[in-house]
Amino acid sequence: MAVSLRLLYSLDGIFVELHVRLCLLNLDKFCYAYCMSLLLSTLMSGWVTFINIGWVDGLGVAWLKAFLLAWPAAFVISLFMGKPVGKISVKLSQLIRRCKS
Repeated sequence: MAVSLRLLYSLDGIFVELHVRLCLLNLDKFCYAYCMSLLLSTLMSGWVTFINIGWVDGLGVAWLKAFLLAWPAAFVISLFMGKPVGKISVKLSQLIRRCKS
């Protein structure tokens, strides 16, 4: 059985549709990618926007525009790159353990 999810968002009149079809077995992976990308893109777009323009009127609007551009990309990257990055991190931790002993 599969679940179909449609995410829609608009930025300056440009509509982007992201269709993700996933197996219920991959629901954990999907939820992890969703939460991690949401958190990271929120924090990073806010921080970079603040660094670029400072604490000024319109910071919230500028941050929101940056977030709306960043989050879909972060979500897709997190969804598809999570497993390869996990494998790399396991190998890296094994290498560090071997070097310590």
